[in-house]
This record gives sequence, structure tokens and C-alpha cells, in this order.
Amino acid sequence: PDKSYNFASCLKAKKWLSQTHWEHINSSIKVITDFRYLGAHLTTRHAANSSTLDKRWDKAKQQLKKLRYCPAKAEAKIRAIISKIYAGAMYGVEAAGASPTKVASLTAAVIDVFKSRNNNHNANQFFSTITGSKVDLDPQVQIFARRAMQIRRTACKRPETMERFRKSIRSYASKYKRDGTWPRWYRPEAEDGTGGQNDYPDEQPHPSTAEHDPRWDEDICAMGPIGLLIESTVWHGMKIDLNFNLWQKNEQPISIMKAPYQSLKPLVTKAAARARNRAEWHRGASTRRARAPLETDSDLSRIAPTIDEEGKGILRVIQMGGNLAGNDIADFNEDANRMCQYCNAA
Repeated sequence: PDKSYNFASCLKAKKWLSQTHWEHINSSIKVITDFRYLGAHLTTRHAANSSTLDKRWDKAKQQLKKLRYCPAKAEAKIRAIISKIYAGAMYGVEAAGASPTKVASLTAAVIDVFKSRNNNHNANQFFSTITGSKVDLDPQVQIFARRAMQIRRTACKRPETMERFRKSIRSYASKYKRDGTWPRWYRPEAEDGTGGQNDYPDEQPHPSTAEHDPRWDEDICAMGPIGLLIESTVWHGMKIDLNFNLWQKNEQPISIMKAPYQSLKPLVTKAAARARNRAEWHRGASTRRARAPLETDSDLSRIAPTIDEEGKGILRVIQMGGNLAGNDIADFNEDANRMCQYCNAA
């Protein structure tokens, strides 16, 4: 039958199935390693890559390109991205991996919706000021929040899965335990609040900067929803324990299981945005003149609705770091060209 699948657990069996000729069907068996099932993506490989998610993101980028030329206000475009485009693009991301390169590509498409005349912008400043603190357009933040929410929903619907989830975290932590030391993303139960508490993973700069640590995920190889949640936790420089509390340096822990359901997504979103701000600060890629603040208050940075459209546009360009000319950027970045991209004058 077309909807029946057999899975092989080793490469030798896969090779045998694909090369064996079956006389009663006069053909060989088509062997696949991943496929779409019930909207999400199933894979038999160690990698959590998803061709289904790639196709959805390609479709989302086409929709963002159309939205870019839509004569609508920024507020209307934000609502369309959150409620329509991301709803389709992020479907199934809880069980599928998204590499930094793919996130950077989607990020560029989102920023182009609001600003496409030049490429002078800062992704962190853009996402920190374009919306309020409860909503963040950053795809990396959206992925983290959705993975946390999925674990909460599953545990509420089927409480017996909690023990399985704990075993998964314990298994990941034990696998990457080296010389008696737990991986930095894991907070053991015996930790009393002092020993090892400050040894957090490094917050990674936004994927669009292409300056993240190439070995940022060496302590985790995600093979399912729990592994992918840990992967997002590592990217944002946090820890997680067996009770699914998210620990961030110098901040109160966020309980995925005990926090009010309606508050969980905003709490995770704010924590992820805070990590992105810190990573941008520590990146040290610019002088004090252009460096963003250590933490940006998204609510205070929002543009007042009473300002005219031209004023809103000017403020939005300034907030996202697009107010510096090429020669100004060249003063502190030797890779930037002093030549004007419009008139070719130095």
C-alpha cells in the first residue's frame, strides 16, 4: 500500500532493501530516510534536517517578497507575518532542525519587508525595536518559543510523557558528560545555586552576522523534540534542568511546566531577545559609536502611533542601524567600502 512504510535501523539493511529485486512486484523497494507525516516531518537519520521545513520556508520567503511591495503600514505587515506567514513556515519546527544559515536567509527576507533600499542594518536592533516585548519577529526566537510551548502542551495532554522527557534530558546530559563534568547547558539537581551556576553556554550572535561559534552545538546532537529544545537553549546561552526550568545568567528561572500557559511564550520570547542583545554586545564588532546597548527595552523603543508616516520611516531606519553612511561605517570597519553605492563617488 502507498501509505505503508518499513524502516531499517542500519545502513546495511537499507542497502540490501534498495538493491534487492523482488520478483512478485518485479521491482526493488524504494528506500527513503525521511518524509512528511501528519504535517510534521519524520526522519530515520541522526540529523534532524527536514526537507518539508525547507519547502515551507521557501514558500514563506516568496510570501515575504510579495508583502514587501504591499501598500500596507508596518503594523499591518507585522500582524501578517506573525499570524499568517510564520504560522505556516514554523509548522513542525518543534521536530525539525533549522541551521543558522537557513535562519539567516529567512531573517533577510523579513527585514527586506520593512527596509530594502540598502543593506546597512543591524538585525538585533531591528528585531528589538520593530515590535513590543511580547512579540518578536526574529525567526530564532520564534523557534525557541514554539519548541518550549510544544513540550508544555504535550505534558499537559499526556502527563505520563514527563518521565520520558526527563529520561531524554538525562540521557543527553550523560552522553556529553566529559571527565565527570556535566555539559554547560545542563543544571543537575544537586546544584545548590553556587557551584557551576555561572558556567553558562555562550550566547550566540544572530545567525545573520555569520559570527557565531562554529562549535556552538558540540555538546548536543539533537535527535528529537527534547534535543531540539536543548539546542535552542544552548544557542541562547541558557541551562535546563530535569524539571524543565530554563536558567539564564543573572535572571530568574522560567518554568516551562509551571508558568501560566498564557505567560510562557512571552517569558521565553523576552529571555531569548535578552540573550540576543547580550550576544550582540559581546560580539565587539564595532566601536562605541555604533555599538548597541547591552539590553534594549522593546516597549519603550516602539514608535508612537501619532507620528506621521514619514517620521515613522525615519525613526525606523535609525533604530535598525541604517542611519550610517558607507564612509562612516568605513571609519571603524575596514571591510566596508567608502565608495557610494549610488554615485560611485568616494
